[in-house]
Amino acid sequence: MGVSFWDDLWIDILEHIAMLPTGWQDVKVAWQNVKSLDSAQAPTLLDDLRAWCLIQAWAYGQANFSQVGDTMDTVFGEWFVQEEWEDIFDPMYQVWVEEEEVANPWTCEIFEEILVHQGLSLPLL
Repeated sequence: MGVSFWDDLWIDILEHIAMLPTGWQDVKVAWQNVKSLDSAQAPTLLDDLRAWCLIQAWAYGQANFSQVGDTMDTVFGEWFVQEEWEDIFDPMYQVWVEEEEVANPWTCEIFEEILVHQGLSLPLL
């Protein structure tokens, strides 16, 4: 039929529909929003909370920096564009290197500020 699906995304969608009372309505609204976007407005990896969870794991000392980059490259493939993340990685990495701690409060603080700036919210680790 010429249509391909990402299995992991479909599983997330089906879980959302099954677990929430408004799940089906949420999915329909999201689909309408996607259909109304032109290609210049398409979401980027910066909009994907899974990517932010990887960075959160590093900021809070549960992963090392190289693991995050390698994992994002492996999991998201061409969707992961390093240049899009430099403004996020660079200030966090600079503080992390200067403090030489696995998890330090300054890296976590910068991460939380970036989340607020991006309009995102993640559960605490």
